[in-house]
Amino acid sequence: MSKIIDSTDESETIVSDGEKELEIEEIFKKVETENGGSSVYKKLMWIRDLPMNEGCFESPIDINLKNAKEMDLPPLIWMNFETPPKKTKITNTGHTIIFSAKWKEERPYIANGPLIGKYVFSNFHFHWGADAMEGSEHSVDGYKYPAELHVLFFRSSYLTQEAALKEQDGCAALVYLFNVSYLRYIYF
Repeated sequence: MSKIIDSTDESETIVSDGEKELEIEEIFKKVETENGGSSVYKKLMWIRDLPMNEGCFESPIDINLKNAKEMDLPPLIWMNFETPPKKTKITNTGHTIIFSAKWKEERPYIANGPLIGKYVFSNFHFHWGADAMEGSEHSVDGYKYPAELHVLFFRSSYLTQEAALKEQDGCAALVYLFNVSYLRYIYF
């Protein structure tokens, strides 16, 4: 059994109501109109930056370890990650670097653990700061890490990431936080 930490405060609203979803959809339409179309990445950035989130699409997340509880879950299953992609794409957006790929056969996916269904690999991207002090989007007990990696997946039953973004259970992200080490190796 693998474990996941659930740091959700019971007083928080986790699922948005219909009005909140309508407001977000209206903002998407406004962004698409102003920009002549909007990419999934732009949509994610707009959602993240909305001050009215109140539990909907929350990001950044500060994990409070004191209030966290452990949950026993079946192990996460990793499939097809050993298969090299037939084509890769690395994009520098000016804010992050995004790695995406296409596979000849079935793309890599994760399943089990806290997930219901199969979630296929979409992309991974990084967050970092101007120095080695702070750069992560998320934090643990208020501490921001120098860098962070997001590995994004979408539920395969929705066929595309764009369709999955419209669904409450459409996307999953694995987040890795990095520290900087200043160890000096004397044997090199």
